[in-house]
Amino acid sequence: MLTIDQMLNKAALPDQAQNDFDCFVKDHKITINQNTECLNFFKIFGNSNFLTRFAFNHPEIYNSYQKSDYQKSEKSFDQIKIEISNCTQDATDRIVALKKYKYQEFYRLTIKELLGHDQIQIYRELSHLAKATLETVMLFHFDSLLKKYNLNKEQTGDFTIMLMGKLGGNELNYSSDIDLIGIYENENRFKNITSHELFIKLFSLLSQSLSKTDQHGFLYRVDWDLRPEGKAGTLANSFQSMEYYYQTFGEEWERQAFIKAKPLRPQTKLAKQLNDFFTPFVYRKNFDEKTIKNIWDMKSKIVDALNQKNTDGIHIKLDEGGIRDIEFFAQGFQLLYGGKQPKLRSPNTLTTLNEIQAANLVKPQKIQALCQSYLFLRRLESCIQMEEEQQSHTINDNPEHKFKLARRMGIISPKAEAVAALDEKLYNIRHAVKTIFAQFYK
Repeated sequence: MLTIDQMLNKAALPDQAQNDFDCFVKDHKITINQNTECLNFFKIFGNSNFLTRFAFNHPEIYNSYQKSDYQKSEKSFDQIKIEISNCTQDATDRIVALKKYKYQEFYRLTIKELLGHDQIQIYRELSHLAKATLETVMLFHFDSLLKKYNLNKEQTGDFTIMLMGKLGGNELNYSSDIDLIGIYENENRFKNITSHELFIKLFSLLSQSLSKTDQHGFLYRVDWDLRPEGKAGTLANSFQSMEYYYQTFGEEWERQAFIKAKPLRPQTKLAKQLNDFFTPFVYRKNFDEKTIKNIWDMKSKIVDALNQKNTDGIHIKLDEGGIRDIEFFAQGFQLLYGGKQPKLRSPNTLTTLNEIQAANLVKPQKIQALCQSYLFLRRLESCIQMEEEQQSHTINDNPEHKFKLARRMGIISPKAEAVAALDEKLYNIRHAVKTIFAQFYK
């Protein structure tokens, strides 16, 4: 069993961790229990600055963490919704209450990440948290708009948000954008407003509440750019207008993007309509080799754009051999074979890779290499972002930066050795991914 000093000494910044620990215990008169699970609360110190600040501003989370039944186990979407309902129902400011709940959950999940718990479970919990928050805020504003315009739910018809990207795949990390597309069921004209105007207001209010930053932090960065016509398009589309757009103008990259699309409320009639429409749009029955060229061209454009920025270091998401290569590898097989093999239609990258192996489309050794590489790169991504909740994917050339990352990754060695070990591991991972990706697409 580790002592508190041994635990703090394994932090990215041991001296800072020790100082923060001493101040926290003194300021809040905490009696330390040497039980390891109690001490895990302090894993944050010296590893995550923004969560350390949160702990100092909300010291009551020390006791709530000790009482939590979810230090190791997974918290379900339904449980998160119950807890969100409890913390917001009597709150003076429900958005502030949601921010506090979000950071409390981030604290718990970051401890799990630093302890090396199941990454897939952690990303799923982060996704559950985002979806429950999104639905809660959306319904707050919808109810207020109904009252403002003297409407009821039967009049307005159904509506939903399409969850895109990592959120659609239940793969969210600590500082991801959430990619959204807003859709409503029918065009109607009411006494003082149309359906289109109503849902533009709804999605605008949703976006503002999620992304606004204040002294309490923020909920989520929101990106609506995947909607029809991108930034030039309207924020709210009826099902009929979306159907027309994708049937008439839908491009190859949009087919690929909708692999990861999932409606926020999947049990509704509108969600079923969306699934029925987008499944044949994405997954075609005929094998089309142009798909391979399109994905390769898209990947080349991403790398070219990154190179033009002349950024120092390695972008572990977009650089060659990075996360995007693994995602594109999986999506290529989905676009080629998903029309006839429904098991290949998962929005989750690791699930898809395992189904590609099960279908005997790629040798098991290559799939295992990609899965292991994906988990390593995603963990590295988390270790970059947990420091200050910044949306960064770059490992710069500064040895101090690499040393802190190495320690968060569990490489506890003298600086030169730790940096060399991280560099070697990352080089080998990227080389393996780049080779497998090129073999398929070339």
